[in-house]
Amino acid sequence: MRLTTPALGLVVATAALGLTACGGPDTPYSDTDVAVAALASRIATDMPPAQARCTAKKLVAAAGVDTLTKAGMLTKDHVAQLTYQFDKTTANEIADATVACWDWRKNTESWASSYPTAQPQDWDSYVACAEKLDDKLHAAVVAANLKGGTAKPREAFAKAQLACRKVLGTPVG
Repeated sequence: MRLTTPALGLVVATAALGLTACGGPDTPYSDTDVAVAALASRIATDMPPAQARCTAKKLVAAAGVDTLTKAGMLTKDHVAQLTYQFDKTTANEIADATVACWDWRKNTESWASSYPTAQPQDWDSYVACAEKLDDKLHAAVVAANLKGGTAKPREAFAKAQLACRKVLGTPVG
């Protein structure tokens, strides 16, 4: 078919895209796939993308799309709503998934340039110390996502993490 006007071509292309993007029978993505992608894209603002995807996959596998939708984490159209105001069960599921996927060494990449004099053994020491903070990380993630959660667990986690960073020397900038 030859389209004689660009506008008609745009209408046809938009309609075709709409038919395939709305979850028709030819769409190869399940609700789970879409939920994981939506959550991972939002979570990636707080951690490296691979860890965000892992966290989203574990969260969706543990709770399920319907439960996450009922909790308000996803809209019925699978748009992620990370409002940080969830019930205790959902907040714990978020924390469980986060801790399971957390990679202490990988997480240093975003701030490693602040410690230009740190040697490889210093980074190893930091990671060894930080890996002992999983319980504090879990508590901080629960507090951050729990409706009415307090700052105390987040402050304790930040303080413990800073103590681990001492082996890296004084940060610059």
